[in-house]
Amino acid sequence: MAFEFLSNLDTTTAFLLLIIFILFVVSMKKVFSILLNAVWIVIAAIVFPVVMNRFFGFDIPIDRDSMFSFILLGLSVYFVYLVGKSIYRVLGIAEKAAKKVPVPHGEKKVKEKGEKEEPDKRDKKKEKELEEREKELQKKEQQIRFASAIQKKRRLGSWEKDYAELEESKEKAKPSSHITPLPVIEHKKKKKREED
Repeated sequence: MAFEFLSNLDTTTAFLLLIIFILFVVSMKKVFSILLNAVWIVIAAIVFPVVMNRFFGFDIPIDRDSMFSFILLGLSVYFVYLVGKSIYRVLGIAEKAAKKVPVPHGEKKVKEKGEKEEPDKRDKKKEKELEEREKELQKKEQQIRFASAIQKKRRLGSWEKDYAELEESKEKAKPSSHITPLPVIEHKKKKKREED
């Protein structure tokens, strides 16, 4: 049998060997895709001077040294692209991991003062609500200031006059009895007279 050597290994070693095999297969797949892309870049670098000379009228030399320099230029640009892409991925993973780490209370205050984080949609709604409340409070404060300014301008004895006027209006409004007569409906009486 092909896997007889596995029977001699303990379970931990066999499990580690399986993980290493999977990682090897995945990494070889990635390496082969990179090598295939490199082959395409080499082909494109070789064809580039021919296309530029024939279709666009450039005078690029088509010798071994110029072809080699185009190949090196293409492969170096591809290598820089791969390095930048891998750094970008690593930074993205690090950012996700850093968001999960809780921030101590002392450092949180420094972060809030120094940097403003981008608020979520919920935070934006809360900010709008707070702004609306602040505007309402400012309007109420202006009304209170206006009322206090009016009261300061009045004379000291004016409140007594206002109170007396209020009492007089209450006395005039009081009916002499609590029973109010019903209104007379004349149109019914007219109908009775017309029938007679």
